[in-house]
Amino acid sequence: MFWTQHAAEFLRSNPESLEIDHELVISLAQEYLTMVDPGHEGLRYVTDKNPTNVHLAGLLHGVFPNAKMIHLKRHPVDNLLSMWMTPFDESVRCASNRENLVAFYRDYLRLFKHLGEVLPEDRFTTVRYEDLTSNPETTIAGMLQYLGLESERACYEPEKKHARCAYAKCLPSEATDQSQLTITLEELPSVARFNIRLA
Repeated sequence: MFWTQHAAEFLRSNPESLEIDHELVISLAQEYLTMVDPGHEGLRYVTDKNPTNVHLAGLLHGVFPNAKMIHLKRHPVDNLLSMWMTPFDESVRCASNRENLVAFYRDYLRLFKHLGEVLPEDRFTTVRYEDLTSNPETTIAGMLQYLGLESERACYEPEKKHARCAYAKCLPSEATDQSQLTITLEELPSVARFNIRLA
């Protein structure tokens, strides 16, 4: 949530273009690294998960060229239902309006196609959500290999608290910590299981 919360500070839009305050971005990058420094006791890796991060993927690659991004692609109906039913805070405003959600998803598809064309393959990769839920062992192993991380049992059993997780405050305090949920095995997306249609 750090970058999306600060986006309004370093992005300035006008009718003809979108301007970026590069000096502020560099300053924020230093602040971000101080906040998530892996040298902190008990904190080894940092994951920044947010649906709107995709809009800043190009900028983040410029700021952190060694960072690797995993784009988790899900069936459109399941994707939009998940966002619609998740109690996001005010920073994810599109999730509270169905028309805005559909517009958001269309923009996301255009941007995703662009990112796949311009970002290096070893810095931006796509994983299908359906593969993760139907065959988690193989899919997670592939993700770890892409990230250059050693495989640990904890990676396949997030519901077991193997280590401290500094969870980003993007959800209300009463919301469920998704980092500690069991991976649900699903062979089919909701659109197939419940015959849901997009109007």
